[in-house]
Amino acid sequence: MAKLLLMSAGFYSERMKTAFIRLCDQNFDKMKTAIITTAAEQKSNNRFARKAKEDFQSMGIQPVDFIDVEAMVIDGEEKRKI
Repeated sequence: MAKLLLMSAGFYSERMKTAFIRLCDQNFDKMKTAIITTAAEQKSNNRFARKAKEDFQSMGIQPVDFIDVEAMVIDGEEKRKI
C-alpha cells in the first residue's frame, strides 16, 4: 500500500522525523520519495527542499526526486509545461 506524507518544511524537528519513521512499515532502501517544489521559492534550490532531500538520503532512502507540478520539472529536467 502506498502512503503519502505531506509536509511544508520537511523534517524541521526530531519529532517529525520520528513520526515519519513510525509511519513507514518497510525498509527504507525499497522506498521512493518525491519532494514537490511547486510552491517553493527557488524550487529545487530552496533550502528546505534541499534539507528534506538530505534527510531522506541520510535515512537510506533513494531515489529522492524534486517535482514541480506547474512546469512538470523532475530533478531539474523539464518534461512539459502546463
